[in-house]
Amino acid sequence: MIRNFLFPIFLGIFGVTVLVSLGVWQLQRLEWKEEILFSINQTLKSGPEALPQFPKKASDQYLSVTANGEFLQGEVHVLTSMKFKGPGFRVIAPFQTLQGEVILVDRGFIKEVEKSYTRPLGKIEIVGNLLWPSETD
Repeated sequence: MIRNFLFPIFLGIFGVTVLVSLGVWQLQRLEWKEEILFSINQTLKSGPEALPQFPKKASDQYLSVTANGEFLQGEVHVLTSMKFKGPGFRVIAPFQTLQGEVILVDRGFIKEVEKSYTRPLGKIEIVGNLLWPSETD
């Protein structure tokens, strides 16, 4: 009689073991993600510093920076949408620092109808955060 239940008992023990291990893994993953979010939050809260000459993705991701220079012509429009605003574009524009380096600056979201509007060029001080895109395509 006990032989009839041996296989279902084995499957039950195996199933419980798998589920407990997955639960433990999820808790470890949650802790890891919370540490990453805390680190990003601390970096974002720090005051802006001068744009590093050679920023590194590993150590300078989300770093709050300031730079003086001017926006150049030739912006790129990336089609996107925002909740409660509708379809539009993210405006990515070249910015040349006073040291002569050119960086790309996300100038923000504009609605579709604002695409043809001219945006101011010229000398300006910008404050923002460094971010390396994570797209692979």
